[in-house]
Amino acid sequence: GNPGGGGMMDAFNSGMQQSQPGYSPYQTPAPAIPEPPKVLAKSGMKLGGGAAGGGLGLGGKGMKKDVMAAMAAEDNLFGGTGAAGGNAFGLSSAPPKQTATPSTPLTLVMEEKVTVQMNREGAVESAEVKGTLTLTANTDAGALALVNVNKAQLPAQFSYATHPKVDKKAYETSGTLTLKGGKGFPLSRGVGILRWSYAGDDVAPLSINCWPEDEGGSINVNIEMELTRKDLVLQDVNILLPLGTTDAPVVESIDGVFKHDSRAGMMCWHFDQVDANTNATASMEFSIPGSDPDAFFPVQVGFRSETLLCPMEITSVTNSQSGAAIPHSMTKSFA
Repeated sequence: GNPGGGGMMDAFNSGMQQSQPGYSPYQTPAPAIPEPPKVLAKSGMKLGGGAAGGGLGLGGKGMKKDVMAAMAAEDNLFGGTGAAGGNAFGLSSAPPKQTATPSTPLTLVMEEKVTVQMNREGAVESAEVKGTLTLTANTDAGALALVNVNKAQLPAQFSYATHPKVDKKAYETSGTLTLKGGKGFPLSRGVGILRWSYAGDDVAPLSINCWPEDEGGSINVNIEMELTRKDLVLQDVNILLPLGTTDAPVVESIDGVFKHDSRAGMMCWHFDQVDANTNATASMEFSIPGSDPDAFFPVQVGFRSETLLCPMEITSVTNSQSGAAIPHSMTKSFA
C-alpha cells in the first residue's frame, strides 16, 4: 500500500526575491484561518533542474541556481522554515510559532522532509521522504519517559532506525523508545530518537504540467496542477515560475490567484487549499514577451499539509519508574 498521507516537497534549492510594495495580487486570497492546524507540514516540489538540497522540481537546464539561492537567502525567502515559497509574495499565512516556555514535561516533534524531482512532463524521476521523531525532556519527569509508537501498524516499505543510544531491542519487540541501561534523556536538548525513510513515486502529492509555446515575440504558457494523492489536503500551495523577463504576464485565465515580482522576474500561482473535493485540478494561461521556452523552468512548488507520509502515532508516554502517564506536547511538521 501507499504510505498514508503527507505533506511533501521540502525546500527548493533556489528561490525568489521578495515582492516590492508596488505589486498587488491579481486577487486577494481569503484571510488566514485563525485556528492553526494541529499538525504542521511544509514541503516543496520542483519540476526540471537539479534538486540538490531537496525540493520538488520540474525540468530546466541552465537554471541560475546559485543566483536564485543567493536571492532567497538574502531576503530570508522562506522565513528560515523551509519551503513556503509564496511567503515572499505575502500570499501564505505564517505557521503557528512554538511557545517560548514548554508547558509540559516532554516535547515530541515528528518532522518529515521530502525531495522530489520531476521532468518537464511532470513525471517523477526521484522522490524520497525522510522523517525524524525528536524528544526534548523539559523536566526531570520528562527525562524518565518511555515513548511507545504504533510499530505494528507501520508500513513495511519504510525503513526505520533508532538512535544508537536507544534500546533497539525494546523498540523492535514492543515499539518502546527509551535509552539503553535505563538512563534518562538529557534535559532541555532535543534528541532524535527514531528515523524513517521511503523512496517511491507516490511520495509526490501533486503533478504539474507546464507548456510554454513560442508565438514569435511572445510566449504563451499553459500550466496545469493536479492533486495526485486524493487522500491529502494541502494548504498554502504556491507554484513558483521563473519568467525570464521583468515584464508583467498577461493572464488570460486562472484558477486560484497569482502575484508577480518584476524585480525577481518570478510569478507565484497560489491556492489557500487544494483538496479532492473542490479543486483537485486547476489551470492557468498567460502570455509574456520573450522567445525562450526554457526560461520557465524549473517550476517550484511549496505547501503545508496536516498529515505526514508515514502514519506514525505516539500511543503512550509513561514514566519509566512509576508507569504513570507523562503529559506531553506533540507537533508534526513537514518541511
